[in-house]
Amino acid sequence: MPGISGLEAAQKITGLDPNAKVLFFTMHESAELSASVRNAGARGVVVKSQAGRVLIDAIECILDGGMYFNREVGKRVGEPQSRAADERRTRILFVDDEPAIRLTLPHILGGRGFEVISAADVENAVAEIKVRQFDALLSDLNIPFSNEGFEVISAMRRHQPRCVNFILTGYPGEASAALAVEHRVAHYFTKPVDIEELVNKLNEKVIAAHHP
Repeated sequence: MPGISGLEAAQKITGLDPNAKVLFFTMHESAELSASVRNAGARGVVVKSQAGRVLIDAIECILDGGMYFNREVGKRVGEPQSRAADERRTRILFVDDEPAIRLTLPHILGGRGFEVISAADVENAVAEIKVRQFDALLSDLNIPFSNEGFEVISAMRRHQPRCVNFILTGYPGEASAALAVEHRVAHYFTKPVDIEELVNKLNEKVIAAHHP
């Protein structure tokens, strides 16, 4: 918003939508700045020099309903859920070779009550399948090679036959849709995916699979 400060922008945003999740990105953090950010309705502050894992942690925290002020690096404030509640969340393995969607979609789904583990390729996805239990798999079709998503689905079906499998692709086609049927894919999503449709289908299919 040109012509106004970040604090004023935060006040305007949270004034229009009290549920808005605003995170400040700044060169330096101080107790005074943190207090001003809280008063403006923002959910946290991240120092630019600590971006990366700290920024991702902050985004996860505020999407989960918490607050994040990292004057003490990595410290979370106001965690909304107990560990027991977190463990009851539906766990999804999300596989996509595009860094941008691996950063954004898991956070969106995390805000909708899912626990999301991401992998960038078949090898890393299979490694996750071998060490964690999943309720659902959401895999890109081409990661990056054509139809590699079905390799992940095949591995999931071998190791975790109760897991519900989904395909997500920006290049839909009759041939891959037919392969999805052969691999017993629960739903075949196309990019850009509608978030409400995605969330509803994930919930519907996982509940149906675990409570037949």
